[in-house]
Parts: sequence; structure tokens; C-alpha cells
Amino acid sequence: MRLILVPLLVACSGDGTTTTQTTPTTTPVETEPEGELYALTNTGNRNREGHTARSFPYEGGGVFAGDEPDNLFPSNDGVQAFFTINLKATPEDRKDKENLFDGDFTIHQALLSTRQVEVRGTPFEDLGALNLHEVQFDQFSRELWDLEPLEGGLSCVFADHRDGPFECDVTEAVRRSLRDEQRLLQFRLSFDGLSDADGQRDMALFYRSDVNATEDDIFDLDVYATPR
Repeated sequence: MRLILVPLLVACSGDGTTTTQTTPTTTPVETEPEGELYALTNTGNRNREGHTARSFPYEGGGVFAGDEPDNLFPSNDGVQAFFTINLKATPEDRKDKENLFDGDFTIHQALLSTRQVEVRGTPFEDLGALNLHEVQFDQFSRELWDLEPLEGGLSCVFADHRDGPFECDVTEAVRRSLRDEQRLLQFRLSFDGLSDADGQRDMALFYRSDVNATEDDIFDLDVYATPR
């Protein structure tokens, strides 16, 4: 925060002179996070990403969540999305440097976000917030439909409005994963509710070109770190 002194006219004396006082006010100052930027993305690996139903074993390609009135799903059902970020990956602009997993870094900040999203219907009005939960799994499969969040892991609201922002601070999750030597950071996306049973699609779909494909470069993980 920066203090700014603002002159304030307070009185006029009998001899015609004026006196002023200064009143301190505060205004926020935007500052860049400390450290160097390590920009990572989701893997785009079909063995690590996709969607499942929320009430029975089912899996499919594509990363999306919400109310899907598809004939494959029973009435009042929904879908949830899973994706993975490899902390051992080396950003394109840092091929000459150690990756976060193999190096020894102080993690200052880590922000997970996306702009590769399409909202269909009215999921935020009908289903509530879109939640991000940290999870762990060996391979993406239909058996993840009832996977519990990671104990002690990160949970946050990824978005609560169709216009976003779609983002979460995942600093502690990155720090813990590196400390515990877990190279894969894995997440589940799901809305508060399953379905509003109106027969309409209410969904958030995450993709670049093909909604039914598993693509990389959808979710951005910007980590600011300093080598120790």
C-alpha cells in the first residue's frame, strides 16, 4: 500500500490567512510477484484427463462439467471434469533451466486459471458455483466418479459467474506437492449441484478446438519461484 498526502482546507483565520492540514489516504499499488515466472499447462494426456458422471461409473474425453441431458445419463445427473499438471515439465522459455520438480525453489505464488472456456445454458444460476478440488489418481478412468478430494488438499471456488474469472490461488498445493515429491498436480471441477432437471444443458466446457478431445494448453499454472 502507498500513502498519499492529500491537502485539505480546514479554516480561514481572522486576519485572512488560511490553514491547511494533510490527511493520509491509502491506495492499492499493483506489484509483480517476487521471483521468476514458470508457466505450466495441463498435460492434455487422455490417461490423466477427461470427464465422468457423478453418480455411476462412466468416462469420456473432453474436459467439461455441469448438467448434461444426454441419453447416456439418467435423469437429474451431472458430469465432473478432471485434469492434471506436471510440475516436472519444463516451460518452453526455460529449456536451459531446472524444472520446478527437480530443482530447489522457493515458491512465492502459484495461480491456476483459464480463458479457454465456453459456458452453455445457465449453470451458475441453476447449479451454483464451479468448485476446484485437489485429488490424486494413478490413471483417469470411470472409477473416479466417486473419488474423494485429497485429504488436506486444496479446495476453492474456481468461478461463480459465467464471465469469470476462472481462477484459484494454488500456492500451497504447489508447495506441498514439491515438498512431498508429487510431480503431478491433479484437480476435479464440479458444480455445487448435479442438475436442475429441466432437460437443458447447463455446462462449463474447457477446450481450444474440439470440446470432445483432451487438449493441452487449456489450464494455465503460473508459478513465481526463486532458486535457493
